[in-house]
Amino acid sequence: MDTEEKVLYRIGIDFTDQLEENAILVIDAVFSVLEDNVDFVEFHNPLTTIEDLEELGVAPSFNGSPLESYLEFVSNGNLLLDPVIFKYGLPRELGYTFIYEGIHWLTPTLVYKYSFSTVFERIRNADLFYLKTPGDPKLNPFSPHFFTNGNDEVPLFWIDNGNVYLYISPHEKVELDLLLPDHVSEVDELNDFVSSPEVEIHYIDIGVNN
Repeated sequence: MDTEEKVLYRIGIDFTDQLEENAILVIDAVFSVLEDNVDFVEFHNPLTTIEDLEELGVAPSFNGSPLESYLEFVSNGNLLLDPVIFKYGLPRELGYTFIYEGIHWLTPTLVYKYSFSTVFERIRNADLFYLKTPGDPKLNPFSPHFFTNGNDEVPLFWIDNGNVYLYISPHEKVELDLLLPDHVSEVDELNDFVSSPEVEIHYIDIGVNN
């Protein structure tokens, strides 16, 4: 087990005409160094607009609260229509939390927890973590957070706003530098306003009627 003190680093994606190639390069490098340390993945799906609810199929019964609408949606036996669950299967755990996102305070956010081994190929080969199409929310695979074990509060790495953030040891950083020269930079947590991924999750029971 790596006992070195961990530091928060960032890899930015170069948004040019070669966006897809750049995204593949970064994701392949990160996986090649860190995938053996990942045990599970959380997808974080914020419910901020009516479009989010339309994508979930909730909008026709929208009652003014995105979270309440989703919980009603789940309780009515529609769980398999959720696009995350439709794509990746039933999660190990399903829950919700509230996060601060941009100008939205306490955004209700669904959290789906999967064993990394069950979703790895689909993530790597199909999604590229929305970086192929950053302007198309329909193709957003819901902000993945990759954890080493179930007791961790901070992910090993996560994707947010076109950046890969990595909470890793200096040794792991050196390995990434060999694959991505001049791409990995240390985050100034006081001045860069990177929001903490630590959240309090309220779990939703997945019943037989879902």
